[in-house]
Amino acid sequence: MIKKRLTFTLICLFFFCLSIGCGRKPKATPLFPETLPNLHLIKLIKGEEAKKEVNRLHGKEIPVKDAWVAYYRGAFFEGNWNEATIWISEAFSLEEASKQTKIMMEKIIHNPRSPFYNVKVITTPQWKMYIFWGMGNEHAVFQKQTMVYWISATPEVFDGVLAYYK
Repeated sequence: MIKKRLTFTLICLFFFCLSIGCGRKPKATPLFPETLPNLHLIKLIKGEEAKKEVNRLHGKEIPVKDAWVAYYRGAFFEGNWNEATIWISEAFSLEEASKQTKIMMEKIIHNPRSPFYNVKVITTPQWKMYIFWGMGNEHAVFQKQTMVYWISATPEVFDGVLAYYK
């Protein structure tokens, strides 16, 4: 009888710990803070799983050293339905990051079936940034060193999210 109670208690404890762990907030990092203007980090994917997400975004496998995907959302109870997704991939070299950014943007700009439109190019001495619209969101693609960024956010929060990553 005691053995059955102990087993039952251990099983309950296991499921309790599992349920607490599954509902845990993602751990913030300098690349992905816990909050962005009017948004909260709800999910952060790293490593191999993030590489798969980046490849899915591109529609093919691209060589990346590392990758991250962060999902942000506003507080629904406040009537804030805004969202943002940030994909960051780290290339193996500066040249590879430049090449990946250039190829990706050429495909977006020159594909007549692309869901993206109104591409603006902003060039500074430090970087070249592409800003465009599509699929209900505003987007930015740019490169910093070996890191390639794709930011996608609802128009109401886009400028604030982009300001953090500039």
